[in-house]
Amino acid sequence: MVLVLAVPASLLTMAAHEVWSGAKPASAAASVDAPDDPLGDLVDSPPTARKAKIREWQMLAWLDHGGLTHYKRIADVIADVGDALTAAGKRKPGSNGKIRLDTKKFSGLCGSLVKRADDALAYFPVPDKNLQKTWSGSLKGIARQGRICQDAMTHGEDDPYKTEADRSRAFSRALDGTLKAVGRLTTVLDKMTNVATGST
Repeated sequence: MVLVLAVPASLLTMAAHEVWSGAKPASAAASVDAPDDPLGDLVDSPPTARKAKIREWQMLAWLDHGGLTHYKRIADVIADVGDALTAAGKRKPGSNGKIRLDTKKFSGLCGSLVKRADDALAYFPVPDKNLQKTWSGSLKGIARQGRICQDAMTHGEDDPYKTEADRSRAFSRALDGTLKAVGRLTTVLDKMTNVATGST
């Protein structure tokens, strides 16, 4: 039997729009271009410029060899969540004005989000301590909210939710928290791309 959860139709419309429109920055669409003459630039540059160039290359390597891939995997799951919310939002609300969600489907999506965030956390650290702190903090937030979402979608012996209303509120808060964490992740990815292209 498929479990269902009722949520307000207005929430679905708003969340689907925010998830869909905010998931992917332009910088995540393609790899960052490599420098034209890397060795010549490095040898001929003064120490300060050499240090900046090495910093660019480190970030470029980090992005091109997995960083962007991990971000894209998270963004793909967010897009799937947006699609699922959009599809649910097109359904006719019940007499209480709420739409019933397929909790099995959303539990799976939230589980995928947790896995993608955990995988990204296990990847090499960002070659910049400050950016690493924001990157890992954002990923931990995504994973935490994904687990809350999973819990809200799953009935069990140690169920922390007493009512469906409690469950619905937890799901809504998890969606909101996920969007905020993804927004922070997108912002830090843009900063990394600026470092890799020497735009900072």
